[in-house]
Amino acid sequence: MSGKFLYFAYGSNLLRERLQLLNQSAIFKQIVKLENYKLIFAFSSLRWRGHVASIEESFGHTVWGVMYELSHSDLENLDKQEGVKKKIYKPIYIQMEGNKDESERCISIAEKYIAAGDKDKALKFLNKAERLYPSVKARALIEKLNNLNGSTTGRRQSAPDNNIHDDKPSKSHSSERSETGHSEKSVDDFTEEQLVAVKRIKKCKDYYEILGITKDATDADLKKAYRKLALKMHPDKNKAPGATEAFKAIGNAFSVLSDPEKRKKYDLYGEDVSHQIRTNRDGYDHYDYSRGFEGDISAEELFNMFFGGGFPSGNVYVHRRNQNGHFQRHSHSESGYGLLTQLAPVLMLIFLSLMGSFLVPDSPFSLQHSVKYSTERLTNNLKVPYFVKDDFHVDSKYDLRRIERQVEEEYVSNLRTSCFKEKSYKETMMWRAKNYGDPHIFIIYLSIYLSIYLSIYLSIYLSHLFISISVCSYLSQADNIYLSLFICVSLSTYLSYFLFILFSSTNFNIILDLT
Repeated sequence: MSGKFLYFAYGSNLLRERLQLLNQSAIFKQIVKLENYKLIFAFSSLRWRGHVASIEESFGHTVWGVMYELSHSDLENLDKQEGVKKKIYKPIYIQMEGNKDESERCISIAEKYIAAGDKDKALKFLNKAERLYPSVKARALIEKLNNLNGSTTGRRQSAPDNNIHDDKPSKSHSSERSETGHSEKSVDDFTEEQLVAVKRIKKCKDYYEILGITKDATDADLKKAYRKLALKMHPDKNKAPGATEAFKAIGNAFSVLSDPEKRKKYDLYGEDVSHQIRTNRDGYDHYDYSRGFEGDISAEELFNMFFGGGFPSGNVYVHRRNQNGHFQRHSHSESGYGLLTQLAPVLMLIFLSLMGSFLVPDSPFSLQHSVKYSTERLTNNLKVPYFVKDDFHVDSKYDLRRIERQVEEEYVSNLRTSCFKEKSYKETMMWRAKNYGDPHIFIIYLSIYLSIYLSIYLSIYLSHLFISISVCSYLSQADNIYLSLFICVSLSTYLSYFLFILFSSTNFNIILDLT
């Protein structure tokens, strides 16, 4: 019986002693990570320093441990070695059930690669499954693949090497290995359903079959089918092998069928079957997603138009064919150059307008004094003052008369503008006086409003006062309640009337004084 064991030691000195015993023994095999396994008891925290785990138990003690893969017999012999006086290094068996699910997942991925014909990757995942959780199924598949590899190797050695292009295929294999290196990282993410969907699209005979529609489908049916398939096949969501080519095929099918002219041509002539699989000079096949017809925009650009860039446009490239039938690889950064080309006329207009403002010469004079125009002069005709630069110079009297005529014209124009503004202001004030009345009327209205407001306020106040007095008199002598209320109402009414007359007469005198 063999398994994973964790050796505990209390204190750093005993830990070093235990490490020496383990390193000196010949049974050391492999260090494994503790956090991938489930212990038979729980710890509150776990910290790693290299290959040594520091575990703090719930009762506060710090326990150190190193994990090794040891057989049961070797474990018993190790405990009997010299230097171990007390049996404080109790081996604790770690259950490996936590890795059973991960091992089964690796086996299922290996089966997918076996079905796809990739035996190397299948062996890789089978060995990983065997390390995580040994099983009969994984060992049987490993033996089967090893036997197949042995037979194929024998056949390859016996067969003559008739390949003329030895260098180019090796380069292709190396590039293929480098490209599959990235896919190995994300291969765990795809499902059987995604792989089947990719294979279905690659086996489709025409664009209608790719999108799953009939030949009489409308534009709405096209868009609906494209949305459904594009979301499933986008390389950032579908990590299955060949998902990128399938995604491009979907986009190209929609681009062709959504264009009336291309769709008509496609329905008339069909597709060129020879374009589906094209052989490069290196001797390796390249899947032609365009099938002889190619859309105006790439699959990634079409996806961004539909979904607004829902997925980041990572490493999806477009293979376009030139006139000779070869493929050229374009990155999506070219769309930035297209945008710059469209904005070029606008930028040119802005540049020309700015250059025009710089090329316009300065005026030879100014009617306002400034740092630039500091020298004062007078015109000969109207004696209008104006200012020129310090280096002001005219070649002839004709030029001077022309400048002075411009000064006088600008001066008269400014006076005319000021006069127009003054007239407009005067007419506005006269119109407001007619429609809104004299300002004295506003004062009259305000005084009347205040007199009414104050009289009402004081009458209410006095009414409350007399009511309180009557209530007090009622509490003291019940026979006088009606008399008190009558007096209260009478006095409040009289006072209100008196105050109103007083304020009104006062305001009337004010009105007479103002008028």
